[in-house]
Amino acid sequence: MQSEIAKILKSYAAEMRKQLRGNPAASEPALAPQFQRLVEQLIPYLGPVPAMTVSPEYTKPGVGRPDIALI
Repeated sequence: MQSEIAKILKSYAAEMRKQLRGNPAASEPALAPQFQRLVEQLIPYLGPVPAMTVSPEYTKPGVGRPDIALI
């Protein structure tokens, strides 16, 4: 399991380096899809938890609008 998680994290880091080399001034919204994919890939390794969905730009009245939410 640890090697699988390490592989996911290394892949994420490589994707981020590649994107930032191409555009060092990339804004947060440009990087969000890779982060969302990372979170989605890591959810199965959390163990027995209720079903979760990753939602970008989730809106919840009275709470605000986080960049990413687990719902």
